[in-house]
Amino acid sequence: MMTKELSIIVPVYNEISLIEKFIKKLFETFDQTTTKFIFIDDGSNDGSKEFLIENISNCINSENFELILLNKNYGKGYAIRQGIKKIEGEYVLFLDSDLEYEPKDGFEIFQIAKQNKSIDVLYGSRYLGGKIQLRKHFFNDIAVRINTYIFNI
Repeated sequence: MMTKELSIIVPVYNEISLIEKFIKKLFETFDQTTTKFIFIDDGSNDGSKEFLIENISNCINSENFELILLNKNYGKGYAIRQGIKKIEGEYVLFLDSDLEYEPKDGFEIFQIAKQNKSIDVLYGSRYLGGKIQLRKHFFNDIAVRINTYIFNI
């Protein structure tokens, strides 16, 4: 059994239109790392759950994958807490399955943390820096702007 250096927690809720593209990018980006991928379906009803069962469950025999299926939508925070129970390794990365953040950006954050052992927590913001990000929800956009302001004053 190879020791993991990273666990990636991926909450999923009704992302059937993006999940396949997201997983392909995620696996391609982290293919040279010793990573445990933890997918939590938060009660999806659009086919996301079935997609994960069909495409991730074949990997479940591997020690690098975990699939948690919640019987109803409990919310992102609850889903993440379920994933946290399964982490392995020194580093943990949280990535949403909606491609609002590119997996490559998560890999960049992971590399920065690995190279700087004095860093305890590293987070990204879709508002600081020059990268353009997808913003699907107006109220989410406002909440993130407020959080970014609060944590940077």
